[in-house]
Parts: sequence; C-alpha cells; structure tokens
Amino acid sequence: MDKDIPERVLASICLTNLSIIPEGGKAILYHAPIQEWCPELSLLSNPESLIRIVERSLMLKFDSIPVELSMYKESLRWSCHLVKNLCSCEENANLMSISQIPNLVLNLLKKSELPSSSWNVESVEDAALRTLCKFATWPILRLTLLEANATEIITGFTGGEDVYDYKSHEILCSLSGQSMENSWEHKYEEL
Repeated sequence: MDKDIPERVLASICLTNLSIIPEGGKAILYHAPIQEWCPELSLLSNPESLIRIVERSLMLKFDSIPVELSMYKESLRWSCHLVKNLCSCEENANLMSISQIPNLVLNLLKKSELPSSSWNVESVEDAALRTLCKFATWPILRLTLLEANATEIITGFTGGEDVYDYKSHEILCSLSGQSMENSWEHKYEEL
C-alpha cells in the first residue's frame, strides 16, 4: 500500500475484506513491525505501522474530474473503505481520532469539484462520505470531526434529495446530537 505500483489497490482490497470482521479490523490496525533501533516505538511514531501507511495512502493526489478510473482513485476509494471497516470498535476509533485520518478523509470531500449528483458508488467521494458516516457513530471521532470543521464541509453536499443528501444529513444530525428521523421528516414535510 505504500508503494506507487498497481498492487497498491489489490493490497487495499485484501485488507478491506480482512477487516470486515471487527476482530480482524482491530488486529490489522494495530500491526506495526518492531523497529530494531527502537522496539518501544508507539504505533503513531512508527512510520511502518499500518495506521501511518493508511494515512499516506489517503494523501494521494486527488482529481475529482470524472475520467476513467485510475490507480490513484481506486487506491483512495479502497483506503476509505478500509478505514471505515477498521473503525469497528471504540479502541480503533480512539486511535484514529488522534491520527490524521479523519482530516484526510474530510479533505477528500473538500477537494471534490463535482456536485454530489455526479457521484456514484465507485467514486472516491462516495467512499469518503460512507467513512464519515461510520466515524460519526463514535463520540471521540464526532469531536474530532467537529474540530476539523466537518459541519461546514458536509453541509455543502445537502439539498440534492438523493442518497448523498441523506448520508450528509445523517452525519450532520450525529454531529449536532439531533434525531435523524425528526430532521428528515421536517425536511420533506412540505412535499
């Protein structure tokens, strides 16, 4: 995942599939080779730990213009899915909250030049929004998203009356502590 080769996407897909089971996700996120020069190196200080490799994979150049799929877009998309699966328990959510991952996922949406009506299930934006939905279920990650100004970024994707509008409202309701049912009914009560 850390090399600029086509196998990067395959590695992300394999890890995503292995992390579907919560126990697998926990084991995968805490992978870190012991550094001979400093065996006590923590996960966030170890450049070879999976969490740091995933961070680097989310820093790839992102061009949201809808052209054919590229290795970079696929790598970003599958890295988002991997992060979503890895966020399966509170311990993992706590670790992610002190990494750059929440900001990097938000940044993918911030960089998007496409309206949400142009997104599809194979887009980086779709994967990033799904990941943020998962993040919003954990109290510590909600705080991290609020500190990263997620409300302003996510609000830009509402109003489309589609699945992305719904997911955006779901995240916003979670961040504000509102009930999704009340918010969604109010939105469409005039229709």
